[in-house]
Amino acid sequence: MGEWTYISVVQEGRGATVKMKNLLVFLTVVLVLVGCSEKVKPEDRLSEYVEKWNDQSFAELYEYLSTETKKDVSKEAFVNRYESIYGDIKVENLNVSIPTLDEEVKPNEDGIVLLPFEVSMDTIAGPITFSSEVQLVEEEREEETNWFVNWTPQMIFPQLEEGDEIALQPILPERGSIYARNNEPLAVNGMVLEVGLNPGKLKENRAEQIEKLAELLSISTEKIEQKLAQPWVTDDTNVPITTLNPDHLPTEQFMEDLQAIQAAQWRQVPGRLYPQNETTAHLVGYLRAITADDLEKLAEKGYSQSEKIGAVGLESVFEEELHGQTGWKLVVKGTDKVIAEKEPVNGNDIHLTVDVTVQQQLANQLASTVGTAVAFDPQTGETLALVSSPTYDPNRIDTGISTVERNARFNKAYSPGSTIKPIIAAIGLQEGAMKADEAFTIEGEKWRHVTRHSTAVSKVSLKEALIYSDNIYFAQVAEKIGAEALTEGLKAFGFEEEMGEIFTFPTAHSSISNNGIQSDALLLDTGYGQGELLISPIQLAIMYTAFANDGSIIKPVLRQDEEISATWKDGVVTSEQVDMIETNLMAVVNDPNGTAYDPSLSISIAGKTGTAELKQNLNESGQENGWFVGYNRDNPSIVVAMMIEGIEQKGMTSKDVATKVNDVIEQYVRK
Repeated sequence: MGEWTYISVVQEGRGATVKMKNLLVFLTVVLVLVGCSEKVKPEDRLSEYVEKWNDQSFAELYEYLSTETKKDVSKEAFVNRYESIYGDIKVENLNVSIPTLDEEVKPNEDGIVLLPFEVSMDTIAGPITFSSEVQLVEEEREEETNWFVNWTPQMIFPQLEEGDEIALQPILPERGSIYARNNEPLAVNGMVLEVGLNPGKLKENRAEQIEKLAELLSISTEKIEQKLAQPWVTDDTNVPITTLNPDHLPTEQFMEDLQAIQAAQWRQVPGRLYPQNETTAHLVGYLRAITADDLEKLAEKGYSQSEKIGAVGLESVFEEELHGQTGWKLVVKGTDKVIAEKEPVNGNDIHLTVDVTVQQQLANQLASTVGTAVAFDPQTGETLALVSSPTYDPNRIDTGISTVERNARFNKAYSPGSTIKPIIAAIGLQEGAMKADEAFTIEGEKWRHVTRHSTAVSKVSLKEALIYSDNIYFAQVAEKIGAEALTEGLKAFGFEEEMGEIFTFPTAHSSISNNGIQSDALLLDTGYGQGELLISPIQLAIMYTAFANDGSIIKPVLRQDEEISATWKDGVVTSEQVDMIETNLMAVVNDPNGTAYDPSLSISIAGKTGTAELKQNLNESGQENGWFVGYNRDNPSIVVAMMIEGIEQKGMTSKDVATKVNDVIEQYVRK
């Protein structure tokens, strides 16, 4: 505190003496307080440091570092290191604290104070906790004395030494598999055959070797050259060209032919296998490499740049479930030091209601066509098949596929043609616009702008109208119903509802018209499935379950863990009306004049053909899409909708489509 200076003051009287004593006491207290306030305790200084650390105010934190530390670490490097590490490992709930001190803190012989601290945080690699000690040294700066931190990298993590860097390593989860009913595999993990080239061995006969490999793999030489031209390729690297399912090689002598190519290399590597190959391609989909845009969106879900994600199909729809959660390991680079590790959570398996046999049979029926077919159980709503043609092999996706092959068709919306007529009939009966046994008099081939395909009968009841698929009859029914009631009737069957809320597989919603039925012509065209009506094969097949399910439309399901036999639309048709319509749908197949007549059938099938004409105006011809929707009448167990594009170019009619469907239905019922 220094020496006291005594002042002699002479005052008269006893009162003056007392006042002087009081003054001296006051001055003594003030001097003591001033002297003590100049000393900052090291533990208080560390508390300030910890507060800034918890706030992650690293620029301010730097100002607490000792002079010696600042010689070795610049402010920019200090701030960047903390921000980079904490950002990369996604630090949350950071908590730095100082435990209670049992003894008075005293500097050692070097003037250094050692104080303990504790750190806890949550990171992408799991929780991290550690305890350590920090050195504080007393320094005078700008005429003030204070305590400063001798910072070291161990204050970030104890495992770090000077110059060390950390690395965040992903631990990939095992992707879930996709199975059809009876545990038939659709997408599974396994070993694939990776075929590549060694550029160093291409110096001789380069063009010849590449051409041979391209022919063997059914891939273009341009695609091979693109892979060889990648910037990382050197003469001694193996350049992967494609992967193959080892159980589904292109030819029997494939390996022998591959060995004959000098630069060819091959090995077994982990990969995704699609055992049903082309048959379930559009349903199941395939994986693709993750992109920078994907990572930005999926970063919070723990994806890493080394992963693949579902590109299309169920691989994409169920991506989150199939993927699981990536694990992470935080390590010191170049060492075996592990700072933190979080184990991955493997993805879930998905079990579908799909019947692989039905899927294959419908795929066979669609071979060499452009079209689609779907099948459901009308009693339970279980999806039996979703097929699109042409198709591709998802095991060979890296060889390239065309747009026509890539696009699934079963979930797209199309003009339904005459397959909508049973629905129009149901609405007409509900609205009292017609009676099943009431005959319309229709003379000739044309009425207004509407043309019918057969003039065999002029007295047309519902039976003849369905057997001959009479456009004029249904145009007249639509006119009697009226635009407003017809719109509401179609909506009662599910038109214009978002199918995403009804069915697991993303499906285009149906539409009645672009801007409402605002003209008589559009009203008439809507009555026989032309105009602006659009509906997916999925939804059309589901609508037909009203006739197979006593008037109620079943809710479709795709997964085995979904509720079955649930109703989507209850009582859209009465039981009596179902009988009227169903009897006549059977005549479409059984009557010699029916558009789907098939005398070879051994079971009773009810259904309706359709031909959707795609043209811009009445005076031109356009592509014709052939339809048939049918189901087995007795104890209904399968309903199938099939559409083949451009039937006129193949010399086909919708009757040919019906034959294909009936064959599959019969096989399913007779199995």
